[in-house]
Amino acid sequence: DKMIYYDSHKWWTILIQNKGSVFPRACITSIPVAILTYVIKYLELEGHFSFADLGIIENSAVYSGFSFTISFVLVFRTSMSYNRFWISATAVNAMKTNWFEAAGSLINFVQMSKGSPESILLFKHKVVRLFSMLNATALGAIASMKDENFPVIDVRAWRPADIECLRFREDLEKAEIVYRWITCLVIQQISSGILNVPPPILTRVFQQMENGIVNFNLIVQIMTIPFPFPFAQVTVVLNIVYSLFTPLVMCTWSQHAISAAIFTFICVVGLKSIDLITTELENPFGDDPNDLPVHMFHRQFNGQLVLLLDPILNLPPAFGNNVEWDHARLLEKVKLRQNESLHALFDGVPDGPADEDKDIALDGSWQQAHQVDKARVDKERSLQEERAAEEKKDQPQQPHADMMTQIVSMLHQSLKQGSSASSASANGCLQHDGNGVPYPLPPTGTSAPPEGWHEVFLQQQSKAHKEFLSVLSQIATRIDQGFAAASQQQQVRSRLAHPTVLPPCLSST
Repeated sequence: DKMIYYDSHKWWTILIQNKGSVFPRACITSIPVAILTYVIKYLELEGHFSFADLGIIENSAVYSGFSFTISFVLVFRTSMSYNRFWISATAVNAMKTNWFEAAGSLINFVQMSKGSPESILLFKHKVVRLFSMLNATALGAIASMKDENFPVIDVRAWRPADIECLRFREDLEKAEIVYRWITCLVIQQISSGILNVPPPILTRVFQQMENGIVNFNLIVQIMTIPFPFPFAQVTVVLNIVYSLFTPLVMCTWSQHAISAAIFTFICVVGLKSIDLITTELENPFGDDPNDLPVHMFHRQFNGQLVLLLDPILNLPPAFGNNVEWDHARLLEKVKLRQNESLHALFDGVPDGPADEDKDIALDGSWQQAHQVDKARVDKERSLQEERAAEEKKDQPQQPHADMMTQIVSMLHQSLKQGSSASSASANGCLQHDGNGVPYPLPPTGTSAPPEGWHEVFLQQQSKAHKEFLSVLSQIATRIDQGFAAASQQQQVRSRLAHPTVLPPCLSST
């Protein structure tokens, strides 16, 4: 139920550790081979036969090549098994973390809900129990253990008829059903108004849940697809051949029965240990001592979910009476490592009256620190303004000033022409017919408009309109040129001056 923890600096504790060790099982296979080696060498020394006369092994190159081959195969398989183990360990913790973050986000989001307190509390408890059920069904689907009973938080709180549908389902189907239950619950609360957070923020919950189910399916893939059978079969055959071939080689190389048996035991136990490590790591969700403690993971997950229902999570801590407002002093404490840890704070908290539940008002120390910072910022800004004034004084006459003068002159002339026309109309140079259309004043002694007066008047009006549009086009062109020149000069001044920009300071209110 717990992983094997050890201190890598204390090698003697690692040497005598029996739990999780592969050496006892490796010795069970290696000791008979070593005894066989001793018997063969003893019979040879007694004169019953001679390896030299038999000529079984005359060159050690074959044994060296075979040893290299089986070593390469075992190391490669061990590397692949460790890769499967580490991916599984990472994925199961990522799955648990993603689902816990999704549950925590849902519970936090209802703090701004407009629903009734009863509906909000009901939603929180449903979220905690459903996520506990989701993690339990997921671990039950990927684990291959004798005890696959992962507890669910208050499982009897649900109606038996609703949970009965999970009884005869496959393990993978159980996890998928619970996952869809959570999705439907969230969508229902969105439509009812309990979850009224902005959609982009709420989408984060679905992303976390999706990441968790992706990691779950990754673990399922690793657990359902075993190590390739031909590779495993070749490894077993090579181990058997090596165990039978090594005694003959050691009897040829050694002249003593004891030394031949010891060398055989060392060689066989080494390769057999690597092979046992490989089989230990291939399935990290079993009952072996070196497998992942999934039951402990699930208990931790349930404890974290129950913590989400603690009312203290909805009460962020308030400031006490020892607030340091001075930025310079805070920075000095960081540089001089004068800040305390939580352990030091808890061990040395003085007895006294508790602070009020609300934040304290800003006292004189804050005002003093604020005045110091404000004076520094005001001084920097005044220096910037002085430098800007000096630069403006030394600058030559702006080229766009002449353009603006010309623009104003053109506007003044256009307005003057329009004023003259209005004055002429007011003085009686134009009069109106019965329909209110103006026409030139007829000669003295006549009352009817002159012939062709309307065409002449339209031509004059069209000509005046075109002249006015031309003046406006010239004005717009002049304005564009002036702004372009001003922008170019401003960029040049910025590159030369590089003024420092200070953030705005807080007001005294």
